[in-house]
Amino acid sequence: LDMDFDPDHEGHWGWTTYEIIDKLPEWQENYTADIALVHAGSNDCKRPNSANDTVEQLKNIIDLLRTDNSKMVILLAKIIPWNNVGINKNIDELNSQMDQIATDKSTMTSPVIIVDQNTGFDEVSDTFDGIHPNESGEEKMAAKWYEAIQSIVIPTSVEDHSSIFPEKS
Repeated sequence: LDMDFDPDHEGHWGWTTYEIIDKLPEWQENYTADIALVHAGSNDCKRPNSANDTVEQLKNIIDLLRTDNSKMVILLAKIIPWNNVGINKNIDELNSQMDQIATDKSTMTSPVIIVDQNTGFDEVSDTFDGIHPNESGEEKMAAKWYEAIQSIVIPTSVEDHSSIFPEKS
């Protein structure tokens, strides 16, 4: 892993969705987020036929995030590819279900917005080991997260802003 990477985040490399679910309540004790960037499921894709199970776990993660803030905006990534054909088959299958997760889990006060981290990401030139992003991969991912965040924090009108971040009660 790139040890120069900014450690000021709640990201956890190498975790499965099950491990995230186990620790999420503890992590949420330290702060209440308004926006969550979720790029999870990669390590679940190492298991055969993992997509349907991982979809359910991602939905559970969304539910857990909302226990801390029912008005949270959740940015859910279509995950980046690996330099492994078998795992990429599982990643593609999982990514093909992400839009439906957003449809199923979005609410008026807590939208789930898909961020396509997969398209345009090259598992050879954008990683340092065929799995983890190198500098060019990090820049590509950061640009997509930034664009998604900008779309929700800089609304085109006051009405747009209030629908995404309604007054907290």
